Amino acid sequence: MEVIPIQKEHAEAAGHALARAFMDDPVNGYVLPDAKRREKLLHYAFPRWVWGTARRGHAYTTSDFAGAALWRSPELSVWIWVWDQFVAGLWQAPFKLYPAELLRLRRVQAEAMHRMRASITSPHWVLDVLGVSPESQGQGVSRRLVTPALAKADAQNLPCYLITNKSSNIPIYNRFEFTVFREGLMVGTDLMFYEMRRPALSDRTGKDTPHP
Repeated sequence: MEVIPIQKEHAEAAGHALARAFMDDPVNGYVLPDAKRREKLLHYAFPRWVWGTARRGHAYTTSDFAGAALWRSPELSVWIWVWDQFVAGLWQAPFKLYPAELLRLRRVQAEAMHRMRASITSPHWVLDVLGVSPESQGQGVSRRLVTPALAKADAQNLPCYLITNKSSNIPIYNRFEFTVFREGLMVGTDLMFYEMRRPALSDRTGKDTPHP
């Protein structure tokens, strides 16, 4: 199973794998409580989000499109997270949502933006999305998907950051040396958030990083 950078022609397949992976995500269940609408809209949104991120060169999938990892490199601001979705076509998403769904989406997006802006105050690699389709889970796909960007972070001696809303994801990220540094309820919801950070290589090892 080869890990490859996502190209435009891969976005549909990788996006559909993410849609399957995130069907049971608490945020998606909160925004889109109707399972049929959730499935339809996730399969619309994720391929576009994948391509919006992949244009910047830090998005990975496998040769069989079992999942995807979407990263932001350290020179990019939090606002790029919004801009990439916009230019990928997700500006149309509000017109596909019912008013109550749109309100819930804006609530969780505002909370996520607030958390990221407060916590990412120095250069970090940011893992925006990591997902593996249900039929491919438990086969080490996640580790393969995150390895390229983690290697870049270590080469630059930079930390990594992510937010997850599923407590069951925490042990998975622990295996990649992420740990929870802040958790709580998202404002106005009963959803938990868990902010996780993977320290820079020198902070994990206590040694200076080698020169290239």
